[in-house]
Amino acid sequence: MINERLAQLIRDKTECEAMIRRAAAHMGGRCRPGIYMVLYAIAASRVRPTGNEIRASCLAGSNVSYALRELKSEGLLKLEFRIGRRREKDIVLTERGREFGIRLIETVDAWAADLAAKEERAMKARMKKRA
Repeated sequence: MINERLAQLIRDKTECEAMIRRAAAHMGGRCRPGIYMVLYAIAASRVRPTGNEIRASCLAGSNVSYALRELKSEGLLKLEFRIGRRREKDIVLTERGREFGIRLIETVDAWAADLAAKEERAMKARMKKRA
């Protein structure tokens, strides 16, 4: 049972990463697709995250520092010093980054809903065959 759950989590993570990569490519992103997984995590965050918070929550196994540097060079985010803690920087999306992030989230959510609907229809078809 635990092995099945672990396998499902790995499949879900892989599907999510692939969906974010496809959405970024579909939207004309110029960075490597894995970098947009970090942008997705930043855009989906409700607060101004730091690099360490993104490292802890991000689906990507890639180098988050490299991704932040690339996104900054693309003009999608900026880093601001956190008051009282000069070693940590807040990640702030620029207007362009916010717009791209919202479009990325909307695209991934729409594709995920479509995938879930397809899986549900397939499951109902299998159940109908058994009955």
